[in-house]
Parts: sequence; structure tokens; C-alpha cells
Amino acid sequence: MSYLYIMKCNKKPYYKVGMTATSAEKRRRSIQRSIRKEFGNEYLVNVEYVKKIENNLMCSLIEWQIQHYLVLKGYQKFWNGLTVKSNGSSEWF
Repeated sequence: MSYLYIMKCNKKPYYKVGMTATSAEKRRRSIQRSIRKEFGNEYLVNVEYVKKIENNLMCSLIEWQIQHYLVLKGYQKFWNGLTVKSNGSSEWF
């Protein structure tokens, strides 16, 4: 079982699309911690949407399709114009 999630940051870039095998809240804390470590404590990350999907492969495929579509449309954003090491920087839109 996996969870497909959309998270929102209070600063740019705004949204993150991803999947996790554990809980979306645990992943949110991990992402927020790594962003705060690199950019400061004023950054907050909130979970906007979570969908539980029984099949891990299907969850991964749905995540990839969403990200691929957003990249093709030109919505992909990077932190300060750079790819960041620890917070899944390619998944922000």
C-alpha cells in the first residue's frame, strides 16, 4: 500500500507531488526539516491531498504521469534556480 500526496509550501515553489510507502505526515516532516535546514525556519509544508492506493506500482505510475505532465507544461520549479539535495527538488511545481 502506498500514498500519493500533494504538499504545499508557504513560499515558492508551492506544490510537491510524490508518493510514500509510510505516512504522508511523516514525509511532510522530513521534507520540512530538510528545507528548513537549507533555507531557514520560516518555511512551512502542509499536506493538501492524500490518496491511499493499494498497488505500489500503480501509485508510482500515477505519480510519474502527474509529474511528467506538469514538466511538459512548464510548471516545474527549482529552489533558488538550483536543484536541492534533500527535498525532492525535481518534484516541485
